[in-house]
Amino acid sequence: PTPVRIENSYGSVTVMPGSDQEVKVRIRKMVYQNDESRAKQIAAEIQVEAGPEGQAEAASFLVKTNRDALASKDYRFNTDLEVLVPPKTQVKVENSFGEGRAANLEGRLELRTTHNELEIRDCSGEFIASNRYGDSRFVNLTGNLTVDARGRISAETIKGNVTLTNEFHAVEVRDVDGTLTVSNTESSVSV
Repeated sequence: PTPVRIENSYGSVTVMPGSDQEVKVRIRKMVYQNDESRAKQIAAEIQVEAGPEGQAEAASFLVKTNRDALASKDYRFNTDLEVLVPPKTQVKVENSFGEGRAANLEGRLELRTTHNELEIRDCSGEFIASNRYGDSRFVNLTGNLTVDARGRISAETIKGNVTLTNEFHAVEVRDVDGTLTVSNTESSVSV
């Protein structure tokens, strides 16, 4: 299957398995505006953009909002995306200022966010996660896990090698069947 790349800012991204040959996206829009009719007008302008990205073999399917196109209009809004992908698809999520969640997927998963919670659960594959300031939680994973974070990290029931790098917050690890490497500065490690 074609890899899926998801970009979002100022809102959450949730990735779950869907049917084998399609990507479905649900968007929830929150517009910050005092005038209700103006808020509805702005909401109508906010759209999901999706389609092929890149050249033949390296192509991926990109899902994002049209936030960049609306930037010059100085609108204030959040967009929460719920994306259903084929279960065995490689997925890369790049999110800023919103939560990132993935569950029940099989395949390589990269999940990056900056200021909110990040969670991957009940998945198999290879996992790469990055979270600059929020808490990160990893539960019931089969495959290697690599995490770079500055918020609290919790990892439990991982069947694979785990590499955790953290600054400033606690790291808690339980039930790892594989090699565990933890680097933490300014806080505690509990294994």
